[in-house]
Amino acid sequence: MSILGFGCGAMLGRVGRAQALRALEVAYDNGITHFDVARSYGFGEAEMLLGSFLRGKRDAVSVTTKFGIVPPRNASKLGLAKSAARAVLSHLPGGRSLARAAARKMLAHRDYSPAYARACLDTSLRDLCVERVDHYMIHDPAEADLSDELLGFLEDARRAGKIDRWGIATDHPPCCRVPLRRMPRHCSTKAT
Repeated sequence: MSILGFGCGAMLGRVGRAQALRALEVAYDNGITHFDVARSYGFGEAEMLLGSFLRGKRDAVSVTTKFGIVPPRNASKLGLAKSAARAVLSHLPGGRSLARAAARKMLAHRDYSPAYARACLDTSLRDLCVERVDHYMIHDPAEADLSDELLGFLEDARRAGKIDRWGIATDHPPCCRVPLRRMPRHCSTKAT
């Protein structure tokens, strides 16, 4: 994994397809081999774009993806609207702030159920065109969202080889202690 990673949060949201592909190419050509994406990025379409870019490069890169923030259902239908909105908002004073507020509202729904985590993982693997992801992260949960069932699913997916590692992507440190307190229930204590 490269020291620097490429965050794909702006892809197909604030940044269009051609710009995003060019940025990925420049990053990769300059030695960046870690890419961070999420199911919600690009309103649910960034993983597919990253997956098409990474074809033939999978052995040379690492990928982190996240689940929990639910992308809007009609993301593919938003394509033309996103392009038009980008053009209009770039010329308005405060346009970027308006776009961020609208995006936050569209991405406000959260789901941390094991069923949703499983569905997201399957979709991520398909869209990224990979058989496993290097890091699968719970995206911005509250402590109460970290159920034993969810942590058990993540450990099962790790043992099945669909993910190498899992974790929590948050700026709320107490969430990070929850799995540490519960992991003996989900992990083997055998040394490997």
